[in-house]
Amino acid sequence: VCSHASLTSSFVYSVSGNTVNFTSTSTGTNNNTIYNWSSTVPGAVTASGTNVTQTAGTFPGAGTYTVLLTTFNPGSNCSSGSTQVIVITNTCIANAGFSLTPTTTPQVWNAIPAAPNNIVSAVWNWGDGSTSNTLFTTHTYSTSGTYSICLTVTNTCGASASFCSSYFVFKNNGANSDPNVIQINVIDLATVGIKRNNAEDLSDVISPNPSNGSFNLKISSASGSAYIEVYDVQQKLIYKQLVQNNNGQILKEIKLNDAAVGIYFLRAEFDGKSITKKLIIEK
Repeated sequence: VCSHASLTSSFVYSVSGNTVNFTSTSTGTNNNTIYNWSSTVPGAVTASGTNVTQTAGTFPGAGTYTVLLTTFNPGSNCSSGSTQVIVITNTCIANAGFSLTPTTTPQVWNAIPAAPNNIVSAVWNWGDGSTSNTLFTTHTYSTSGTYSICLTVTNTCGASASFCSSYFVFKNNGANSDPNVIQINVIDLATVGIKRNNAEDLSDVISPNPSNGSFNLKISSASGSAYIEVYDVQQKLIYKQLVQNNNGQILKEIKLNDAAVGIYFLRAEFDGKSITKKLIIEK
């Protein structure tokens, strides 16, 4: 028989912009305790399983939101729930993230900003001594190589951010193309009719998910290579890999075994499309 006093659900949280980090402070738990996090905003906080004592959520804007933590001990059949109202006031956060991916056209790559809609000023530093003072632009490298590319942006509410990442910008094999010149086009996916998360394009499988940090990615019906990135909830890049096509499929084991327990986001750029999947690491 369960004694409800033996299991008490509780948690603490910290707010950074519209991202909230949660940590369970529940008592009466054990190694088999199941933690189920949820909120009044569908998808903002979704984490469940043993050892999920920490998670994070991203909320749509300023306001009040209710978050629920339910704990359950399978052995004693005990459960307990705890709710808190989260108040978010500051959502003025700039996002300078971007990704680069080769296109099917030889010597042409696309650069895709993560949050292009509210940018009032932008500066690209291309890592070869040149810069561009607008978000949507074109840049030409004289040769293949590894370049540290940085983007600095300011958004409509006055917040600024910078993001840098190193890319090996290479030449695709192709006839009738300059063997040296590589062109980067910065594009907005919305303007070319490509959705960032399109279920029809999502012929992919991530398994297992949740996992202990090792995930198997399979993308079917791909005609070219795929650029894979994984970010944490603070939008810090923790993994990147260019995966070659294998008979019309993208197959890759993604090892994040050194990453902490929590939620991560995988982004795959392939065939001019972008898909994003949530990854959950439990240990």
